[in-house]
Amino acid sequence: MSTNSLDEAEFRSLRFKGDLKRGAKLIGLNLTDNQLNSFDLYRVELQKWGDVYNLTSNLSDSSILTRHFLDSILYLKGFPANKNLSVADIGTGAGFPGIPLAIVQPDLKITLIEPTGKKVIFLNHIIRCLNLRNVIAIQTRVEDYQTENAYFDIVVSRALFNLNELIKVTSLMISPGGRLLVSKGRKYRQNLKKELKNIEIKHLLIPIENVDRWLIILIT
Repeated sequence: MSTNSLDEAEFRSLRFKGDLKRGAKLIGLNLTDNQLNSFDLYRVELQKWGDVYNLTSNLSDSSILTRHFLDSILYLKGFPANKNLSVADIGTGAGFPGIPLAIVQPDLKITLIEPTGKKVIFLNHIIRCLNLRNVIAIQTRVEDYQTENAYFDIVVSRALFNLNELIKVTSLMISPGGRLLVSKGRKYRQNLKKELKNIEIKHLLIPIENVDRWLIILIT
């Protein structure tokens, strides 16, 4: 590899980490150098594996920064202050929001649930690369997920589930008093049942791009 290409890669890395640090600070997080390095390695591996494994759409530096990493970190706005929470990420795909959450809050115990084999291969690769001892990946559909310890404090999802269907399939996975968190765009009300109780909706902005998000928090 030429010196010029190395210089370009280093410049992209420094710029990406600087933008991520600034964006996370706007959310209320001060990322450490180790966390910034983990996110940058995650970016590089996403771009390396993305096309072959069809991981997710738009893997430019700017989209990974805002639409994947910062958007995932925003889920923390719906988390209680408790430590050592167990979290299930349903239909995680390339690891969103579960892996960014694991990087910024290593006390979380995160289970990534994904039905596509190639994506689970990638998830296990990233878990090893980033040494994420608080994360496991399981290949299964959420409808088929069963374990004796199936109760999670929090279930999160960015997948394109109908909200009412997601509530149905995760109802037996969430501990009493636990939470289901889903991030939606402007048309989120179309998927909400009017009779739902114990629901909170937070209007948030993805930093840097200032994209609207509505975080739907259902407390069981």
